[in-house]
Amino acid sequence: MAIRGFNIEITYKMSSKAATHFARWIGGSNVMRNQRIEESLELIRADKGSDIDQKYAGIKAKPELSFLKEIPPQILRNAASMLFSDINACRSGLRKFPKPKGRKSQA
Repeated sequence: MAIRGFNIEITYKMSSKAATHFARWIGGSNVMRNQRIEESLELIRADKGSDIDQKYAGIKAKPELSFLKEIPPQILRNAASMLFSDINACRSGLRKFPKPKGRKSQA
């Protein structure tokens, strides 16, 4: 049984190459999520909120985001799918609209 909020620190058990791959995947997932949030907000502002979907190929095709082609498609698909679920939960009134993820500001 999983305990919510509990995590296991495994970074010391993996090689630096593996840690770098995981970091890239997490970063790519966050980029995908943030891009989809921007697109969703644009659709909402244009009064086309019903057009929000789970597609991510358009984002992956942007030249400035070419690094996303190195991220496994499952990671990108899951990011888009989870965001879509979050937006639907917002529509249902279960939670607020998703916020972009990013690096924490360093004070």
